[in-house]
Amino acid sequence: MWAIETRNAIVLENLPKWTPERMIKDVKDKQLRLRIYCAAFASMKRAIMEKAREYGVPVVLVNPSHTSTICPIHGQESSTNLMGAMPQGLVSTRRGKRSGIWTWFHYTT
Repeated sequence: MWAIETRNAIVLENLPKWTPERMIKDVKDKQLRLRIYCAAFASMKRAIMEKAREYGVPVVLVNPSHTSTICPIHGQESSTNLMGAMPQGLVSTRRGKRSGIWTWFHYTT
């Protein structure tokens, strides 16, 4: 596991319960939509946290606002959410098509 080998933490966005309602917009019952949403995201988050704890990897929950524009390496805000040229190096991000999880690549100058 990459996080164990590199001794890095796993960072998850602490998403509010109502964020991706359009994902379940075809479900008519409002309470059922909320339950489906909460179950899916809460269980995925819980599973990641349990596995991380099992392997001794810390998990950090962050505020989701501006996570697409703030460099995960340097903490500076970029004008674009895909590629940022920072004084310390070049960082590019890519969102997985299925997982929706960001992957960061760091290139030093």
